[in-house]
Amino acid sequence: MIKIAPIIHSRTYKCDFNPNIIVHPENLNIEWARNKIVSATSSINNMEHGTVRWVIARESNKSIAGIVCYIKDLIKFCNKEEKTISKLCYDNKGRSIFAFIGISFQSYEEKVNLNFDYEYFLDIYIKYMLNIWENENPISIISTYNDYSGKIFDNDFDDINFQKQKKKIGTLECYKMGIETDKKLFDYYLSKLFTNDELTFCSNLDIKKIREGNFDIVSTNENTIIRLENAEKNNLNLEENYFNNTNIDNLERKKEISTVEKKKKFSDKYLSIFVFIIVILILILINIK
Repeated sequence: MIKIAPIIHSRTYKCDFNPNIIVHPENLNIEWARNKIVSATSSINNMEHGTVRWVIARESNKSIAGIVCYIKDLIKFCNKEEKTISKLCYDNKGRSIFAFIGISFQSYEEKVNLNFDYEYFLDIYIKYMLNIWENENPISIISTYNDYSGKIFDNDFDDINFQKQKKKIGTLECYKMGIETDKKLFDYYLSKLFTNDELTFCSNLDIKKIREGNFDIVSTNENTIIRLENAEKNNLNLEENYFNNTNIDNLERKKEISTVEKKKKFSDKYLSIFVFIIVILILILINIK
């Protein structure tokens, strides 16, 4: 069996984010995990309303996976509106609470067919956060590794289908994002977790987050994929330049200017022809008289 332990990175009602991660197993590499988690939680306000980010990170013997979301959305997804847990949605300054809720792996198997759904992660959050929600001082809770006993997938994933959806842009693997698609991508790459020495996946990213280069596999909107493909076609795919904001934006501005110039040349050309025809007609009329 695969052994897992819960991880939570979140504010509480009175305390800000704990730099040591508020819930984690004892042997977790805190610095590594926090860097991966913060990469996924930052700029959460840029996400489309009511959506989440699914996250996977593996490096050597360190592996985590989970969800980034607003707690109020997670409660709605699970159809749980009880008063006892609704207080977990806001802090004492009225800010909406968002969190990374996930798991760390201790024992590994070649095949990971675990099915983590919204309710699984909400139950983790309630279990650990409800009793400490109004604590005055930040604390860290040490979680323990246990055999996973939740839902599993009975069938293997269709590799060919996922490969068809993928856009390879330089070293980046891109998919068109969607609520159902993102969860399927999370499940698919989680199933591949221990067949790779390194794997980083995050869904629902905008171009700014992608340019940070913290994830090798991402889902994003179609417009962002087109922008990145255009950047690669114009030789902006070097490691030091690939995600450079100025390069891509300058390229797009040049294209806009070029389009305007072409339209102007086209307009000037036909205006000249029109003027020439008018002059000829006037001369013909004068000669007739």
